[in-house]
Amino acid sequence: MIILYQGYRLLAIDGSDLSLPYNPNENNVVGKNYVSTLHLNTAFDVETKQFVMQLFKKDLVKKR
Repeated sequence: MIILYQGYRLLAIDGSDLSLPYNPNENNVVGKNYVSTLHLNTAFDVETKQFVMQLFKKDLVKKR
């Protein structure tokens, strides 16, 4: 069930990098400490308190 707030669906969006234990078989290792990293994007419905979307990306590329 979708609950609206003043006529709109209220979503909280976040993106986070997750550091995982080193795995030499993974190709998503970054940095000199050899940390395997995943990127997580999520959408959370504030009214129903449910996650409505999760996306994991393992092809993390650090750009500067």
